[in-house]
Amino acid sequence: MISSLLGEIFASPSNTLNGFAILTGACSAFAEISSDTALFFAALFDQAVAQRVRLALSPADTSLDLEQEASLPTKISENETLAFSPTVKAPPSQQNAAVTLLAALQREARFIDFLQEPLTGFSDAQIGAAVRTVHDDCAKVLERFFDLQPIIDQPEESPVEITAENASLFQLTGNLNQPFPCRGKLIHPGWKATKTDLPTWAGRSETALVVALSEVEI
Repeated sequence: MISSLLGEIFASPSNTLNGFAILTGACSAFAEISSDTALFFAALFDQAVAQRVRLALSPADTSLDLEQEASLPTKISENETLAFSPTVKAPPSQQNAAVTLLAALQREARFIDFLQEPLTGFSDAQIGAAVRTVHDDCAKVLERFFDLQPIIDQPEESPVEITAENASLFQLTGNLNQPFPCRGKLIHPGWKATKTDLPTWAGRSETALVVALSEVEI
């Protein structure tokens, strides 16, 4: 295809000058494309070239003078590698309230031990006896920290009036298209904390996420 094109261009002496002009323009265009391609791959793999290209394409900024451009990193040699330091997250300086609560439930009711213990191999009677102890001790912790009270102090299945003012206290089910005020049947009274009296944590930062310390006998 290329040889055919050249034959047409130089078929007659009158076309010779025009042919040279066409070839010169084509070579110039290919040279520009080759230069742009080389610059693209240089910027892709060379940090210094990439920063210089960014400066050249950015709007004029008088704060970027020649001294700042000279301070850009030089080209990285083939044997040089970039060292990336992994980000190390510092331990929290304060203990999260959720961890404080879990620690209290574990310390006073062995709550985590009970949930993490596989129940396979235990009889229903053994599980029931353990549940009774964990239940009583967990209830004491919650009462001391939160003094939980029902949102609606009424028996279940009793009627409840719902208004626009108190609707946010209920999880409504059933016919949700009724306008307020409307009446419904109490399925669950809900719970609310009348106080939040968690103990103050005074440990070291490396133990902020510890729910229970490892126990070692020496």
